[in-house]
Amino acid sequence: MAGKPDSIAIFGASGRIGAPLAAHLRAMAPDVRLHLLSSSDAQAADLQLAFPSDTVAVADYLKLDDVKRAVKNTEAVFVVTPHFLNEQRAMENLVLALRETRGLKQVSWDTSPAPLLPKFLSLCATLVSAWLLSTSLPKRFWQPAGCR
Repeated sequence: MAGKPDSIAIFGASGRIGAPLAAHLRAMAPDVRLHLLSSSDAQAADLQLAFPSDTVAVADYLKLDDVKRAVKNTEAVFVVTPHFLNEQRAMENLVLALRETRGLKQVSWDTSPAPLLPKFLSLCATLVSAWLLSTSLPKRFWQPAGCR
């Protein structure tokens, strides 16, 4: 990726990975526009209080229009999903939305599976990484040691 992105969408911005990432980015890159996404109205309201200068939205991975709005006009996307989600439908929607995103430079994806859901990683990897690997986009897959 040539230089840092001007805008970053963070799925799961109120979660245990997304929240610290958003705080770090806000502190280290105050000029980057953050688009913080949560699946919950209450969590989105808390995010807006914590990040008043950033865009906050409720986005449901299972609703294609939500996902398209979430990634529209962003140059980078950070993806993390809750372990209870219908991963196949969610990742299909994400791939469809990313294909339509103009100016997308970077997709970072947290591949940390829930401890009791071994199919999580292979399903997501099949759907998302196959598409990402077929593009010229710079990409990063985050997976802690022990989850491989």
